[in-house]
Amino acid sequence: MEQVFDFLRLWKERNERFIQEQAEIRIDFLVRGICEKEVDGLLEDALLYPNSWLPSHLRWESLCQADEERLGELVAEGISFFTGVTDYHFDLPAVKTFIGQLNEVRK
Repeated sequence: MEQVFDFLRLWKERNERFIQEQAEIRIDFLVRGICEKEVDGLLEDALLYPNSWLPSHLRWESLCQADEERLGELVAEGISFFTGVTDYHFDLPAVKTFIGQLNEVRK
């Protein structure tokens, strides 16, 4: 289970890097005179984030807002997305509790 917790820590850190990069790119685009509506569309281009891109459904806030069934699906998909491992078993209640703890620590 500790591997899953380590993975969740890394996932949250990557999400934080992604959000920071996205904010920096957004400011850069706006300073260059690109209209806000167009910027919002451009910010979803994965090519802008070679090391931190996360699909919208695998961003940390999606995990935090997911019901238990969806959370299990997202964690399994996240493990596959980051590691390529498709058959990984984990204790969902423990994962849910740990995500809550991670959110408290970082506030």
